[in-house]
Amino acid sequence: MVELAGLSEDGRLDQLPSGIRSKLFHEDHLRAMVPGHEFVRRLLRFVPGPLLVSHPSTADGRWPTASDASRAASGQIDMLVDDGPTRYDHGATVMRIEGTRVRIVEEGVLSAKAIERMSGQMILFVCTGNTCRSPMAESLCRHKLAQRLDCADDDLLDHGFSVVSAGLAAQRGSPASPEAVDLLEEAGIDLRGHESQLLTRALLEQADRVITMTRSHRDSIISGMPEFAHKVRVLCPSGRDVADPIGGSEREYRECMNQISVHLDVLLDEILSDEEGAGST
Repeated sequence: MVELAGLSEDGRLDQLPSGIRSKLFHEDHLRAMVPGHEFVRRLLRFVPGPLLVSHPSTADGRWPTASDASRAASGQIDMLVDDGPTRYDHGATVMRIEGTRVRIVEEGVLSAKAIERMSGQMILFVCTGNTCRSPMAESLCRHKLAQRLDCADDDLLDHGFSVVSAGLAAQRGSPASPEAVDLLEEAGIDLRGHESQLLTRALLEQADRVITMTRSHRDSIISGMPEFAHKVRVLCPSGRDVADPIGGSEREYRECMNQISVHLDVLLDEILSDEEGAGST
């Protein structure tokens, strides 16, 4: 559950009709739920913007239950969707948002550490089969980013970053190409545990930056799901393609890896510069 504070300061609260304000707000605080249910995910596809589910009882701060059905029938709750008892032992995590600051009021099913990790930035690399270019980009990016942050690759989540990869036509569970594995091993990076995955809408929704290897990869994503166009870009700063070395010589693989490495340096400069700028505001 999220508690949004200070909404009256910029006039947004006053723009709503009084009847709506009385239902949604307690003083200038709005308590809302952020459900992860598939019903809500499907519903979001039919609305033009974010959907905020207001908590029906700001007084006691609890989740609605099946016993609230009578309140729904009497008009006190506009809609109640009951999917049965929760599978979690703990209740909702309550967060208070004040401007750009987030404070954990009460830990529940999500710990403060888990929320801190999830609020980080996700970088998603995309190629065709997710066995060569995008796995190399993912692993190299993770390695370079960890070096810049002076942490281990496995500790990036604790520093607010996750790096993943996927393919437009990937078969689930395929390993990285042997040539890519051997090249990255020279750089001290282990790619043997990689398993390919198909690019999905869910991944695109989660990602903050979607980095494709070619213009056709970018165009394919945007043509099918134009709502993600703002976060999709080609890895090369000038927009040139990173050629697929699959089936090629060791030299072609090395050239591909070197291209990716150079482009990643530029990308990471941009990402870390943006992070520093956000932290100073």
